[in-house]
Amino acid sequence: MSWIKDIQSEYLSVQNKFGQLAMAKLNLQDKINEVEDLDKDLNNQFQELKQKEQELVEKLSEKYGQGNLDPKTGVFTPVE
Repeated sequence: MSWIKDIQSEYLSVQNKFGQLAMAKLNLQDKINEVEDLDKDLNNQFQELKQKEQELVEKLSEKYGQGNLDPKTGVFTPVE
């Protein structure tokens, strides 16, 4: 008779572990969703920065003509 209780006990243990695994998977999925949301936000910020940079280049080109601006020194070198 003890072998029946042993099997039942093992079934309960496995079922408990399945429950723990399901909870762990849910928590991981939540983290994955957070990371994906952050990735989207950062990608949007990157795209906005590229757009701002392009607008700045266009404004500088309109004001000073074609050339190169060294961002470290602020020196503009016109293209001849």
